[in-house]
Amino acid sequence: MTEIIAKVETLQNLLVAIATGGSGEEEVYKSLRTEFLGNNEIKKYLPDFMQTNRTTGQFWQYIKYKFPTYAERRNYIWAEFSNVLDYLEKAKNGIIEESTQKSLDKFNQQYINSEWLKALERKSDD
Repeated sequence: MTEIIAKVETLQNLLVAIATGGSGEEEVYKSLRTEFLGNNEIKKYLPDFMQTNRTTGQFWQYIKYKFPTYAERRNYIWAEFSNVLDYLEKAKNGIIEESTQKSLDKFNQQYINSEWLKALERKSDD
């Protein structure tokens, strides 16, 4: 989990650099973007602009017209990444989301025994 958090922070810092007049490594951006958009757990917490900005050049065109100052751009990027970082930090510390916990609660001993008995009954037929 620590490695994923570091990668998200790398992406965030790369975008801050681009948004404040610096440059960003295109291949790093594309690689991290692809990795995170391919991860259904993380994808839903990413900023919306990650879906539409496929390159650092597209992100620059997006951010430079959205906010006129570097400070506004930095604050916006930090705020947009707070959801994914909060999620990852909670997961790292063992805090499970409510929806995940409900799914896990279903798998109690009674449920497992019931499913095992069904499997044994079907063993000769399947």
